[in-house]
Formats: sequence, C-alpha cells, structure tokens
Amino acid sequence: MQQATGHHTFGALPGNLQELTTEQLAELTDYLERRLRVMGADGDCAYERALTTVYHQLLDTLHERLHPT
Repeated sequence: MQQATGHHTFGALPGNLQELTTEQLAELTDYLERRLRVMGADGDCAYERALTTVYHQLLDTLHERLHPT
C-alpha cells in the first residue's frame, strides 16, 4: 500500500530508517515538515495532536540521521 504525498509516493516505511537513502530521508523530512505546517502547531483535534507528536519524534530521528554530530 502506498500513500501519495504530493510530488512523491512513499511505500510502507521500513522498520529501520537505516535502510533509507539520504535522498529518501530528506524527502520524508520535507513531507513531514509540510504536513506539520498544514496541521498547525497543535492540530485541531485529538487525531492531529497525536500525529504532530509522532511527526515531531520522527523528525528528531530523521534530523539526527541527516546531520549526525
């Protein structure tokens, strides 16, 4: 099952982000950041608030992968 995300289509995410290329990590990061802007900082409902929490956690992980210290 694939989910359309605008310009790109992502299949099911691998259980391990290590399997994604740098380009895929950057595309996923861009997508999640766009979704957060659309939903707003806190979301309008419980579902969106839950998604923003998960998106922020995933973005933290993606940023660590893209920009290791």
